[in-house]
Amino acid sequence: MPAIGGGLTKISIGMVTWSEDGIVETIHRNAQTLQTLSIKYSRSTQTLGFIVSSEGMSIVYPQLEFLSLGVYAGVAIPNRFTCGFQPFPNLTTLELPGVYPFANSILLDNAKKRYKSMSLAVSSHFLDSFKHARLFASTDAFEQLQYLEINALPIDDPFLFPGDLVDDGLLPRNIATCIDLVLSAYESGVPSIKLDLGSSLNPDEFIQHIKAAKAPLTKKLCSLDLGSTKLTMLQAKTLLSTLPDLSVFKYSSQGCDPEDHAVIDKDA
Repeated sequence: MPAIGGGLTKISIGMVTWSEDGIVETIHRNAQTLQTLSIKYSRSTQTLGFIVSSEGMSIVYPQLEFLSLGVYAGVAIPNRFTCGFQPFPNLTTLELPGVYPFANSILLDNAKKRYKSMSLAVSSHFLDSFKHARLFASTDAFEQLQYLEINALPIDDPFLFPGDLVDDGLLPRNIATCIDLVLSAYESGVPSIKLDLGSSLNPDEFIQHIKAAKAPLTKKLCSLDLGSTKLTMLQAKTLLSTLPDLSVFKYSSQGCDPEDHAVIDKDA
């Protein structure tokens, strides 16, 4: 692929392989003007190439607002790159459907003042980055956030062979941390939340956590999606009564009767 000149505001790429000449150079040439960058598949060893040139120069994307980066395999966590600068200072939407690519929390720093939408697949390593960034240290942790999506690793990636995903996944002890993150978003008034932990989520415990949480006084939770979880219709009704401001509630309850697969819209 020949390199394309500067001035682009949007680049969307399916798979990045560094053997294809021009892809990385095209991204670098348009770093100053890019507003949207979407890469569906890359490896964590390749992520460094987006923000550091072959000469070792730091590359910053000052106008980038939307970043979707699917990183699915690569080096072990201790060898991941520690980024010493903020490559995306004006990012408002972050989508990481795969592995968190860096060894530090650089993509999460100052997130509460910037991000309006975050869609993340989390592992225990990623949750440690959340803790380091103190994203849920206070009830104003998500000042601008309108949508938060938390999914659990490992994820289904058609390009990987079993065992290729070099990450530690989501350990049982981290389930509570994921719930704490969602509860913090709820208490901060994030209006739309998705939490998909599959069978790892205990619906009864989650409902009790919601009941014990401090409901926001102004902004309310309007949409909740629990993804693919073992939620019965009775539990769904209990959750709805606990969250009276919900207008949309989604879930897909695996292993239950067909009527337990539901999208509930109070306004319908």
